[in-house]
Amino acid sequence: MIPILPNPEARTRERALDGCRRHWSFLSVLVSGMLLAVAAVPAIASSTPVSEQAALLLRVVRTGPTEASVLGVALTPSDAVELLVNGSVIASRAPEANLDYWFLDLGVTDTSIVETRIGLATSPAVVVPAYVAQPARPGVIDADSFWREYFRYFLHYNAVAGSPTNPKANVLRVWIADDSWVSEGTYLAWKANATVFWNVFDRMVYWANRSGFFLVPVLGHFDGAPDNRFFMTTTLQYAHQIEVVRAIMDRYNSEPRIAMWDLWNEPDVNNDVYWATVGGIVGFRAWASQYIADVKPHSPNHLLTIGTAGESSFPGVPGLGWQYHFFFNDIPGLEVSQHHTSGTAEDPALIDWETAWHQALGIPHFEGNYMYSLQPGPNPFGYGYWPWFT
Repeated sequence: MIPILPNPEARTRERALDGCRRHWSFLSVLVSGMLLAVAAVPAIASSTPVSEQAALLLRVVRTGPTEASVLGVALTPSDAVELLVNGSVIASRAPEANLDYWFLDLGVTDTSIVETRIGLATSPAVVVPAYVAQPARPGVIDADSFWREYFRYFLHYNAVAGSPTNPKANVLRVWIADDSWVSEGTYLAWKANATVFWNVFDRMVYWANRSGFFLVPVLGHFDGAPDNRFFMTTTLQYAHQIEVVRAIMDRYNSEPRIAMWDLWNEPDVNNDVYWATVGGIVGFRAWASQYIADVKPHSPNHLLTIGTAGESSFPGVPGLGWQYHFFFNDIPGLEVSQHHTSGTAEDPALIDWETAWHQALGIPHFEGNYMYSLQPGPNPFGYGYWPWFT
């Protein structure tokens, strides 16, 4: 009699089915548990459809024990963005040109719930994250220690410099104003808290003196689209600029560490359309000469310059030559001519030409900026470094 043996394939299939039954049973328990867990999470109610909520990006950052920042993106430039904390509107604003918006120094607690609203659309509600103290940054705790460490860098450079192509430095052209960040930011900071404003400036001068550096403070600048009201001598913005510049000059008129005042960095750059509407160089010189006349009485001990770049696209600009140099620097009242060199040509004649033009104009010259404008360049230190020109 031939014994009937169990079918091995059937047993394998049975084990597989049993495994599947156990697997699906486990998944059923897991999914049920997940559903129960989700059901147990307290929801922050919102009447806004999910699609509209998703469009209102919101980021909340805890910046202090009782402070937070709220940042988001609006839907259109005409939106009015309302900020709500625990359901109450506490602030509102329009978005920036790129639709970004932000609310800073927002008073919060660990249980605060933050959201923003645009019309009928409300962002997802966000519970303010817990505050985590940031590690202290050794060495820099205030304006004094900042400038001390800042000038330490230059002392280090001078300790290793001294070759013909790496001469030691003793002049720093430094931005005091940049209205790209906040229009009239320098004026507003001075008016809001003069004590803090002067302390920052005073400590810069102190550590420049300790490190043996002379300063060329730059008192105006735009990076990107400029606010042309600063270039119109009848506007409130121009009047405020004159007021704060005069105050700075009055305070430091007897300070020997100020080499000269640079009234504006590259006012000729990225603004061809505006300057063309006021006659090109005629309008430029009218603004520059009036600016100089309005502030020079407050700076009898220091020379004045304007950091023109020599923009090659400026309306009516001549080709490279003495007329080009005079075009930007033959300005009534200008005491130091200036040019910003950006190029790659290493021809000694270019240096000789510029030297002759400076001498011909009859006033000192300051090369406020120079850079090798290709990367990689003929040096190991990155974009801009130009030992030949140095």
